Order: sequence, then structure tokens, then C-alpha cells
Amino acid sequence: AAIVLPSMMWGLFSKRNDTTKVTEGSMLMAAWLRFVAMCGVGVVAASAAALFLLWVYHLMLVLTGRTTKEHLTGRGPPLDVHNEPTLCARRGPRLFDPREWVDSAAMFDAIRVSGSASSGSGAADGQRPTVVVARRPGR
Repeated sequence: AAIVLPSMMWGLFSKRNDTTKVTEGSMLMAAWLRFVAMCGVGVVAASAAALFLLWVYHLMLVLTGRTTKEHLTGRGPPLDVHNEPTLCARRGPRLFDPREWVDSAAMFDAIRVSGSASSGSGAADGQRPTVVVARRPGR
């Protein structure tokens, strides 16, 4: 397209120096072709300018750290996320010890008792089965 379009424009807009017979109809046709080509170039240029302005607007939003909704409504972000690290923050405290031994007999008894009492899984009425954690000997 970078080679074809300029060569087509050069062919359309250049003045002919050859001795071919130029009639009034062919001159009118060339004028219309020029007009249509110029309108097409204008539409492409306007679209490129609009896309450039949209790109600059989004670049400004990225640099200020705002979203489009925050910019258009004039409100700031709902939370103060700048003071709370998320991606590179330290991990929080563990909720359980993954190396603890679980007494499987006590666990199955607790599940069986809670399942028979509620005639279901025990989770339907808000009850949770109890899990007994036993310490490893020597720890």
C-alpha cells in the first residue's frame, strides 16, 4: 500500500505531456477522480488525527493513574490503593500450618456425626464438620 497508493496518486494528478487526444469528458472525469481521491485522503487524515488524539488522552490517563470513568465523573478512586501494596507485598500470616498431622479417624467420625445429624452434608444448615488436628510425636 505504501508503494501502490502514491504511484496511483501520481498517475491521477500528474499533467499529461503526451499527444493523446484530451476531450472535455475525460477532463471532467479526471476532475471527479481528483475530487473523490482528495475526499478519501481527507477522511483518512481526519481518522488518523482522531486516533492520535484518543491515544494522547489514554496516555494522559495512564500517566495520572486514573480510569476513564474517574476522569469523566470527576471522582477519584474509591479506595486508597497507592498506600497498600498488592503485587509485590509481603505475604500475610498463614491461616493454618500445612505440616500438621491430621487424625483421619477423628476427621471421618466428625464428618459422619455431622452428616447423620442434619441428614445431609452438614453444610446446608450452617454446621461445619470439626476436624481434629493431632500433633506429630516428638514435635
